[in-house]
Amino acid sequence: MKQWMERLRDVYQNAAAVFRSNRRLALTAGLLLLGLLALLISALQPQERGETDPVNETSVSVQDYAQDIEDRLTALLSEIEGVGHVQVMVTLESGSERYYLSNKDSGQSSDSGGRSSADAREEYVIIRSGCEEQGILVKVAEPEIRGVAVVCSGGDDPQVQARVVDAVSALLHLSSARISVQKWKNGSDSAE
Repeated sequence: MKQWMERLRDVYQNAAAVFRSNRRLALTAGLLLLGLLALLISALQPQERGETDPVNETSVSVQDYAQDIEDRLTALLSEIEGVGHVQVMVTLESGSERYYLSNKDSGQSSDSGGRSSADAREEYVIIRSGCEEQGILVKVAEPEIRGVAVVCSGGDDPQVQARVVDAVSALLHLSSARISVQKWKNGSDSAE
């Protein structure tokens, strides 16, 4: 340990002698050290993001997604003739799915016995931002809709039911088997 301290002191004294004799070199080395110190400090501090994070920007809770569809359907269906007062409930299969950029590599190899096998590899593309690593988000698939229930004042009229089923089916790409239209309890418009 003592030997290292002596070597370090010798290096420091030699550097100090060189810097005393050459001012320009001393100034350059000082600026370089200040730059390295600034880089070190900025790397250690937590980063604030001024721009929105694309992953959080696209992520919507399942409940918020279902509520948004329900609100939009309610507004639209209430405008259909004969529907009257309406309430909509949407059920979902699962949450949203995220797809990330990847490199897929596949190949075939054969052994000495003449048997061949297929190899497939998939590696996700990762980017680094400061100390963070994250994949490149390509697409977010919204949750799949399982079914829609519509309760409305005109729910007992077959023509109204057909109009509601057609509208919901066209908007959400659902089969009519996944859409239920029922009459409002007591048949009144004042169900709120």
